[in-house]
Amino acid sequence: MAKLRMHAWIPVATLIVAGYALASMLTTPHSFTAALFGNTVQSALLCLLFLLMMLCARSSAGRVRWFWTAMSMGAGIWLAATLMWTWFEVVVRKPVPEPFIGD
Repeated sequence: MAKLRMHAWIPVATLIVAGYALASMLTTPHSFTAALFGNTVQSALLCLLFLLMMLCARSSAGRVRWFWTAMSMGAGIWLAATLMWTWFEVVVRKPVPEPFIGD
């Protein structure tokens, strides 16, 4: 049963990649729809990554906890930069400034 549960993420990842590829083919490049879809999916996946790493840190102990804490902090910084990027492109609908603070 554990092996079956361990490989349950494969169909989910396949569906996410297929949906992302289909949406990329159906939207025109540099359109608002492409920016909306791309930014929201990327932000949602990074948020999921951050939460999963925090759960791993919480359920671990010792050096493993420090590892997952550091990994989740890195994912959190990456998520913050992605959310700032999403704010400019989706909410404000302006191009991202050239010296971008999130970079």
